[in-house]
Amino acid sequence: MKPNKINNFITEEERMALVKWAYSNSKNMTINPVGPFRQYCRIRNSKNNKLALLIENRISNKFSLKKKGLTEDPVIGSILSVINPGGFVHRHKDKGPLYRFNLMVQLPTTGGAPTYGEDDLPVSVKERDLLCYRPDLFFHGTAAVQGEKDRIIISYGWFKKGGQ
Repeated sequence: MKPNKINNFITEEERMALVKWAYSNSKNMTINPVGPFRQYCRIRNSKNNKLALLIENRISNKFSLKKKGLTEDPVIGSILSVINPGGFVHRHKDKGPLYRFNLMVQLPTTGGAPTYGEDDLPVSVKERDLLCYRPDLFFHGTAAVQGEKDRIIISYGWFKKGGQ
């Protein structure tokens, strides 16, 4: 099963505002212990998070997440993630049942593509795309970020208590 991708889920104006917001939260970010050149923060712990929360509600409404009994991922939650050149997300599976919606805010010059499935196939994405997938059912990660631009995503995590 391939991840579902929605092109242009946000406007260019929203994307630019999210880039600015991401960098304004650099002091709120924690170094990710499982990968080099990676930092993150929970959206709810960030400053000026109104737009990020508005987009989370947009995702919830589009996919009827609350009606399906899903709540925010209790382990990681919804996070802002910045990966600097040289960084990557290691290949792994998460505990579930979990649903992730990764919003591509800024992509690096080269590299940084999400990988998915048993064969670690790269998934073609563009800035403003939303990648929807089950991180508990399939391996996922990213290629190493290269070039001068950071990879910035917002990963919205939803959990289904007691079921798939």
